Amino acid sequence: MEIPARNEILGMFKRYGVPGNIVLHCKTVEKIAVHIARALQKKGVNVNIKLVEALSLVHDMFKAATLGELKEDKFYKATKPTKKELQMQMWFKMKYPGLHEGKIAYEIFKVDYPDFARSITRESTWKKEIGEEKLIEEKIVSYVDTRVFLDKILTMKERT
Repeated sequence: MEIPARNEILGMFKRYGVPGNIVLHCKTVEKIAVHIARALQKKGVNVNIKLVEALSLVHDMFKAATLGELKEDKFYKATKPTKKELQMQMWFKMKYPGLHEGKIAYEIFKVDYPDFARSITRESTWKKEIGEEKLIEEKIVSYVDTRVFLDKILTMKERT
């Protein structure tokens, strides 16, 4: 599977005007997910660290496109959005109306990284919706994303 390089993904955060709080969340998920993946590798589990890293970074990259407004609420901590963040949010809403952030990411990556794009789709959906078993890397990222709010690890009770 071809996977985009970390630097390529980090450049996309700027190019697509991803709000800082979403970048912080994605980087936190990456840090924790990679830590878990490495621990599993040490136990003999076959885990692709580069895939965990890349999935973690892109899993919510396009979240702003799914939000009504870029404002703070109980699920979304935000600073005042920049002009570019607002413009990009509107552009994504018009280009991909009603799509989930995982499906937007699929559309962005499917030409250059088709297998990676499919992995994004599996990570961001439930098995019953796609009829496919998730890879271990996708399960790690899904779990960590569930537990991380912005840059804090929460209990499952706190997260709901």
